[in-house]
Amino acid sequence: MMIAGGLAIQASNAAPIPDLSSYPESERIWLGIEEGIVRPKAFSQARSQLNGNVRLLAEDGQVLKKGELWAVLDPENLELERRSLEVEEYNFTQKIRDNKKSQREKLTSAQLDLNEVEQTKSRLLLALESDQTPSELKGRLREAIQKAKEEIVFLQDALTPEQQEKDLQMEEEEGRLVLEKKRKQYEELKKRSELTAQFDGILKFSSNVKEELMTHPNGLIWMDANQLIGSVTDEQSLEIVVSAKSPLINQIRKEDLLILMEQSQTGKLISATFQKVDELDTGAEVQTNYLFEIAAGSTEVARHSTGQLNLVHVYRKLPVPCRIVLKKDIAFIDPTTLEVSGWEGLAMKLWPGCTIEQVASQTIAIRAPDGH
Repeated sequence: MMIAGGLAIQASNAAPIPDLSSYPESERIWLGIEEGIVRPKAFSQARSQLNGNVRLLAEDGQVLKKGELWAVLDPENLELERRSLEVEEYNFTQKIRDNKKSQREKLTSAQLDLNEVEQTKSRLLLALESDQTPSELKGRLREAIQKAKEEIVFLQDALTPEQQEKDLQMEEEEGRLVLEKKRKQYEELKKRSELTAQFDGILKFSSNVKEELMTHPNGLIWMDANQLIGSVTDEQSLEIVVSAKSPLINQIRKEDLLILMEQSQTGKLISATFQKVDELDTGAEVQTNYLFEIAAGSTEVARHSTGQLNLVHVYRKLPVPCRIVLKKDIAFIDPTTLEVSGWEGLAMKLWPGCTIEQVASQTIAIRAPDGH
């Protein structure tokens, strides 16, 4: 009886099952808080490569168009290489002209040599056929005639239009290879030396550059190797980088994630949707960051938080609107079921036929059997 009475007392003290429809319906559920930083989606930095001069062709804060040139590293050396390339191009043009002239001279010389060898061969043949020539010399004459014939064949081959054209092409190709190598070296140097905007953005000089410009207003400044010159940022398009450490968030389908961040100065909310995963290999580990694209309506507010570390609220977009139930409201209704079957099992026992869309840290997204 006491046991039965005890059970009755326990049952009578149990918390009543709340009405599922009394909970607010939402298309999202709060997952937790992470750290995030606002930054431009398009951002690039430029540094000096070696000790040397830098020619600045734009001003701090200037709006640049994609491809616009704003600085040149070691402009003196680049100019020397440009002039050297011009000389090489001129030399190549001269070489082509000289090769054609030289070929004509060689052709004339070869024709004269051919005539002379043919005349020599004729004299040798006459001597060979003469009765006055001693027999002991005729063997040597035959050898000389054979050599003359071979030389005639060689000279005749060299004088053919096909051979002449081939010789000229090979000489031109030799000069062209030298020129192309020089041109490639210059283009590579030009690419490394000329700093251009990779996208439309605002140019911001480093503090070192600004200090140098105070004493060198003409824009030609000296910089040591690997010093930051400046950066170009597209402040019209911003993103939030979140290093999600919560196992729950890492289990959610990334495309369903969205975040809200409060701007500290104004208190206004900044919303952003998942864009992509970015992995950074630090050498010691691979850091996985989630990139969220800031909504167009939040861009102006987010711009005031650029570069600052903020707390962001991470949500999951639900496939259908669900009732968002607080765990604390049902935690003590049936502790045994909760311990054995977890939050899903408890919710399904309390509201038979319901569907559990998401169990978060403090709430549960539940879809009732009738969809409401």
